[in-house]
Amino acid sequence: MMRVAAMLAAGLLAAGCAVEDGDRAGAGGQSAGGGNSVTAAPPPAAFVGRWRSDAPATFAGEGYRTETSGGETEYRADGSLSYRARLAIFGERLPAGGLPFTVRATGEWRLADGILTERLAKVDVTPEPGYAGLAALTADLARDIAARPPARADLVLIEGGRMTLRDRATGRVAAYRRIDGAPGSGAVLSGLGATGPGATGG
Repeated sequence: MMRVAAMLAAGLLAAGCAVEDGDRAGAGGQSAGGGNSVTAAPPPAAFVGRWRSDAPATFAGEGYRTETSGGETEYRADGSLSYRARLAIFGERLPAGGLPFTVRATGEWRLADGILTERLAKVDVTPEPGYAGLAALTADLARDIAARPPARADLVLIEGGRMTLRDRATGRVAAYRRIDGAPGSGAVLSGLGATGPGATGG
């Protein structure tokens, strides 16, 4: 169970508090957006708020495949964040429809020099109805996710109600849309100065 939980935790974090499969960075793990020298921080309406990524993120390893979908992240002005998503695990010895879970997490964020850092502090994993008997797995999974190092992503683009992030560890790209109805800035912002008092860079 512990190895499965660790693999699932890696899959969820690779999906990046929601960074999804997509274009990869060039050789050597280079990331787009890191060379910008813009120092002005974005207005709060451009970043603070609720964001959703509708395309599912997948991760495979150790004979299992995970799929994270419906990921929503709320970035608050005080540097805290909340996250929720549906996580399903598929494997040869598992039900055909996979094992589905709801993941909820809280933590903190920081945006500095165009790099978004997210650190999860508390994670709750709950099996969906009809999948009892997974308490040990969900406890291991929640603990492993919370123990992961902070996720770091380049803010490639934020314009109006759209945002694109590129995960620094994997090069995976995720596109998000604002779902809280707050107005966007209308300006293209990347390589931003520091904002958000929460997580520290790693």
